[in-house]
Amino acid sequence: MDHQKTAQSVLDGLGGPENINYFTHCATRLRVTLNDKSKVDKPAIEKTDGVLSVIEQSGQTQVVIGNEVADVYDAMAKMPGMEKEGGSAQKPAAGEGAGEEKKAGIITRMFDVLSDSFRPVLWALLGSSMILTLIVLLQTLGVFGHYTNFQGESVTVDLVNGPKLGDDALNADMLNQWRAQFPFWFIILGAALSVLNFMPIMVGATAAKRLGANMWVGAAIPAALMTDAFKGLSDMAGGADHITLFHIGGWDVPLYLFNYTGQIFPPLFAVALLAPLERLLKKVIPNMLHMVFVPMISLLIMVPLTALIIGPIGVKLGLGISDVFQWLNDINPAIVGVVVAGSYLFMVPWACTGR
Repeated sequence: MDHQKTAQSVLDGLGGPENINYFTHCATRLRVTLNDKSKVDKPAIEKTDGVLSVIEQSGQTQVVIGNEVADVYDAMAKMPGMEKEGGSAQKPAAGEGAGEEKKAGIITRMFDVLSDSFRPVLWALLGSSMILTLIVLLQTLGVFGHYTNFQGESVTVDLVNGPKLGDDALNADMLNQWRAQFPFWFIILGAALSVLNFMPIMVGATAAKRLGANMWVGAAIPAALMTDAFKGLSDMAGGADHITLFHIGGWDVPLYLFNYTGQIFPPLFAVALLAPLERLLKKVIPNMLHMVFVPMISLLIMVPLTALIIGPIGVKLGLGISDVFQWLNDINPAIVGVVVAGSYLFMVPWACTGR
């Protein structure tokens, strides 16, 4: 297949760049939101080399290509008038020409946003998760994880869940010994945990891009809650789960402290509010001042709002879901297996095709 020719033929059949409101791809399909579906030449697209079929689904025109869809997508994204998941891709979120997408229904659009937010991260997530799995497997097989401590005793450690930086003094000696004998695995472990630990930042960026907000501001909001400055508030709390920020009319305004590493709901909820906030700011702030004042005011509003309200709600939701699965597991592990396996019936098609 000539990806360039296929992409050009598909683009022409869809009515050209000016007819494309938003476009992305899943595992096998180009997923396109059009301004005017009457301009689509479906027979011409289906005759294109490499195209299997064209279907209408979830308010989108989906071109089924197969495993080479990413290459065709990249070729199309480089064509004049097109931008890869940006520019025109942001119009539906901005409320301009979203027509057909609005008809798809709020539930469908919500799943589309979730799918488009996680799909770009999936590649890196699978890679890092496989590295983590490999580490656990090799340690289980006894390939590594054994060392001799300073007292000459043979010790087995868990390279994934063992002592970490910041553990209490009792673990400090073990940590130093572990580092001395397994320095290379700290690098590999970093690769394994990188995506999981910084998932909020990645999801914040991709969700912002999908909703039409600035992706770097979307990434900066959860990143602010993972900085040393924010984590230092936990030291101020002295072991408590919250601190008092200020007093209003005799009322204490608390800031609940959580570890936002690996959280996905806080960035999703935060970006859902960031998008309309940015649109509002762009309306009231002169164009020449957008670059400076829109991101500045967005961060000044969204970071405190996320720390005070959105973040705790998102974390509690995640913990609640985790508790439900733990409760089911305590009753009977088979129930969890049935629930998880059953969810694949709709989660896999949603993740791969947006259905």
